[in-house]
Amino acid sequence: MSRLADLLWVDDQFASKDSSAIVIDSNLGDKYLFAMNPTFARIRRLTLSYGGKYSSDTTPTWQDYQSAPLFCLGKILECATIPYVNNGDTLHRIISASPNVEVPDKILPDLVRKNVVLHESAHFCSDRILTSTFAPPRSRSEFVVRCLIAESFANTIEFLASVFADVRVHRLFFSMNSYISVSSIRTQLLQTGLLMCGLRNVMRLALITYLYLNSHESPVDGDFASVLIGLVLHEQELSVAEFQVLRLLIESGFTLNYTFRVQTTPLFFSLYRALDEFRSFSMQFTSPSQLSQGVMTMIDTLVSSTFLAQDEELHITRLKVKKTN
Repeated sequence: MSRLADLLWVDDQFASKDSSAIVIDSNLGDKYLFAMNPTFARIRRLTLSYGGKYSSDTTPTWQDYQSAPLFCLGKILECATIPYVNNGDTLHRIISASPNVEVPDKILPDLVRKNVVLHESAHFCSDRILTSTFAPPRSRSEFVVRCLIAESFANTIEFLASVFADVRVHRLFFSMNSYISVSSIRTQLLQTGLLMCGLRNVMRLALITYLYLNSHESPVDGDFASVLIGLVLHEQELSVAEFQVLRLLIESGFTLNYTFRVQTTPLFFSLYRALDEFRSFSMQFTSPSQLSQGVMTMIDTLVSSTFLAQDEELHITRLKVKKTN
């Protein structure tokens, strides 16, 4: 159980003059996550650097997003504005009336409207990175690939950020700002993989795995994982134990909601009359070795543009500190 007043108090302790123009003051957990989660902070800064904004103004796009978010991604990218719900002020009014109200941790995201700002911000960043580097899609097939890469990027960013959610309040705030819930087993696998191979290599592994998961109903298998490790880490010598850890990370760590994969993704491409092209890509992509050079270049561009050398150093340093505490 958590007292809502305590959650608001903790979040407010991380307010600062330096971040006042960056954080969303009225979004529960935003100040805490910006201060304590390097991935969350990097994506927020990158979003703003590309001209992105956050708004709780009740515009038509905001209203549409609250009703049917799946249909609004294009408008968000076009307007460069990520909608969010002002849940912070609402909670302040609630505790003014009932100062000691408590909420079970597990159902907090169901009782209080969450804001998946990390996922939507990642979508915005991937769009701006790819748009500034590559020509627009010239066919529905290219459109499908670009969309799948963008979704896989958002999945990857959320999972990478989850590795820092190692205490209860961090997990609570993270659950209020992303689609995924934190799993201690998956987090441990991710932490081990990051310390073993580095942030950008693990990001490549994740992007390609999520690209497969977003385009298939079946999970990845051992053969897929083995080929992927060889593709991404061909210059790194791995022990048998290290190889097995990475296989387990790929097969069991990188996961995606089954209903989303089999229902939501096909529906999205149906809206754009690209379902046949989506199914064609799915049939052709059965192994990482089958990805075209163009796709691999886009993946490498996303990785290098998102996390610079100093970002990787910061992430790994924070993980090492976390591991020793």
